[in-house]
Amino acid sequence: MSHSSQLLKIKEGKAYVSFFFDIGFWIDLKKAESLISSMRHRFPMRNSKRKQQYFEQIPSPLKVLQVGEAIEVGKYRTQTTIESTVYDFGAVSVVFQIPLTGLSFNEVIELSSLLYDHAQLWEVSKNHTSRLLSAIESSVIEPKLAEARDDYVVFQVESFDKDLSIEQLKEEHLVEVAQILAADKVDLSEQEVQEVTSEQTSYTDSDITFVDWDVSFVYEKEAEDVRAVIEYVNVVLLQYRYMDQLLDRTLDDGFELTNQKIPALGFLFGSFRSSYKKITRLQTDSTLLFDSMRNTLKFVGDPYLAKFYEKVASRLQLEAWDDAVQRKLTAIESIYNNLSDSLNTSRFMFLEIIIVLLIAFEIVITLLGL
Repeated sequence: MSHSSQLLKIKEGKAYVSFFFDIGFWIDLKKAESLISSMRHRFPMRNSKRKQQYFEQIPSPLKVLQVGEAIEVGKYRTQTTIESTVYDFGAVSVVFQIPLTGLSFNEVIELSSLLYDHAQLWEVSKNHTSRLLSAIESSVIEPKLAEARDDYVVFQVESFDKDLSIEQLKEEHLVEVAQILAADKVDLSEQEVQEVTSEQTSYTDSDITFVDWDVSFVYEKEAEDVRAVIEYVNVVLLQYRYMDQLLDRTLDDGFELTNQKIPALGFLFGSFRSSYKKITRLQTDSTLLFDSMRNTLKFVGDPYLAKFYEKVASRLQLEAWDDAVQRKLTAIESIYNNLSDSLNTSRFMFLEIIIVLLIAFEIVITLLGL
């Protein structure tokens, strides 16, 4: 650890500690906003529309402020205000803020390591999400706080107590930045430092953002748009993970069903019909959710943010999850088509039997002279 790292202090900055949850299949944001507005004493609200000029989320997510107790993270403390963001496709982010003013690089590294999988923050964020879900439950389709969850930390430094250029940051403090990103106080190898800090991007000569799997480090005064993009990618990643688990269960049910001997009149049997309807519903739900997530974020005339989104998505391997979900949706569609063909065959057989029985009945009536 360099001596300059101990002397250099952060003048302005915050750590944004985010937790992500899934609370349902779909949320009517207008109704949710109305429900929360009627309980302003419990849930103060911010304007639900983001202020960024160059990108928008359609529909705009709902911002909700909740007040809780400050939580100790070692010798550091969160602020009492907790901001939640509700997305129409069923996701919620919960963000705690920890001031970084007066901290050295060494202390930020310590804080990063303490925040890794912090049990108390997890529990508090889950409780806040549960209370929020209770408040807006009637606006949520299939409300349920899912087991799937994720977290992410953005360390934003606006300024240091001494002038520090981007080049100086990379030349003199890259190791410390890597330790912050890795959430680890151990001395990293040169190869690991290069790997952890490899995904970096700048819009001007006076800003830079390092993005890694669990942590980002932002050196910029105005970075709300950058944080919003990072948050959105994490929200989508959580939804992909949730969908992946859901599709795995659907595939298991589908394979089990296709391996069964389907009754000749399968469409009349409750177990077969209920399994078929379940697979059909999950296929439709997954497709709708998948399309909604991909079409929510729109960039308007800002190629930098669009490219930054791609960088964050690449670092968090969003494309790999996208491909995995697409493959499973294709497999489920194939199972659905096979089951549909089997049901159609069963229906035709039933109709043929009815026709034969009617003909036989008519012949009997004729022979009996009735």
